[in-house]
Amino acid sequence: MQFGIIATSSLSGVSIAPLAEELGFDTIRFWDSPLVSADIFVVMAHAITLTRRIRVGAGVYVPWTRSPAVTACGFASLNAMAPGRIDFCASTGFTARRAFGLKGQPVADFAAHMRAAVGLMRGEEVDFEIEGGTRRLRLLHPDLTLNVKDPIGVQIATGGPRGMALVAELGAGWMDAPGLWGDYSIGDMQALWSGAGRDVESLHCNVNFATVALLREGEAISSPRIRKIAGPQVLSGVHRWIDHELIHGKPLPDGLSQAMRRAVSAYRKIFPSPHARDAALRLHTGHVLFVRPEEEAILNDELVRERVLVLTKDQLIDKIEQLEQAGVKEITFSVATRENLLELAEALGPGRLKRAK
Repeated sequence: MQFGIIATSSLSGVSIAPLAEELGFDTIRFWDSPLVSADIFVVMAHAITLTRRIRVGAGVYVPWTRSPAVTACGFASLNAMAPGRIDFCASTGFTARRAFGLKGQPVADFAAHMRAAVGLMRGEEVDFEIEGGTRRLRLLHPDLTLNVKDPIGVQIATGGPRGMALVAELGAGWMDAPGLWGDYSIGDMQALWSGAGRDVESLHCNVNFATVALLREGEAISSPRIRKIAGPQVLSGVHRWIDHELIHGKPLPDGLSQAMRRAVSAYRKIFPSPHARDAALRLHTGHVLFVRPEEEAILNDELVRERVLVLTKDQLIDKIEQLEQAGVKEITFSVATRENLLELAEALGPGRLKRAK
């Protein structure tokens, strides 16, 4: 089992890269959202200069913001700086597009970008539609300026059938974000993988837990410390459904929990003008970074339990063992602070982490 962390694309986020390496984590990834955080390529390059062993990459990268040539050139450039320890994990984008007032990138467009970008990273020639015409693309001088010889790790973060089919087509790793406590099955992904003529044992499944808050002895879920860790992740979920209902005018899905419905109802009172031109910008201010003062009253224990993995160290280990038995090969955790990272490393223990020598 491999263990990774996802940090914010910022100086504070990249500053924990050396500590993550020292503690024995396998990967550190940074999330991509141009209106919310720092440039992901700058941050990844900085993390490379601060580390020697740990894999560095995106988690997740949003192709919509760039052409496949820029994507491939960027990651191949990083691969020249740190041969063989670069990861490229991509998805259709939530905040990176919602902050523009847009929905997620259409899967067909995402798939076209991924096919082209991954092919270029592998040193291939690819066809890609640009400005109404199909163009043949190739990185012209990879041996002089880039590195496409050492493999770049490719993962796709998706829970939908078309995205999962693309995982199997490209032979990529699969990042999933399952429910926090329910049974976990990768049977559908294994079937698609096998149907593409691939050995099921070669499927790399990465489960992403957006945030983990480890309870200390005698600590309640309502403690200020847990609220501080959990708050940004909890409110990001509320932002999603406010965006869905008020900005994009769609009804809330039948399966949405009552706790989230109550939170959305409460949020409507502090977000009265969804049709304003800056509505998306106002909604996503602080998204996954901090809780705005007017949002504090919406944060409650029920939502924290629903959106964040709040548990003891023993419960975390039990959960990891269950996932390993299900066929999961990697687990990634979002980490906001050094304290959060240190507590997580202590819970995992030296037997699971590859401590730096």
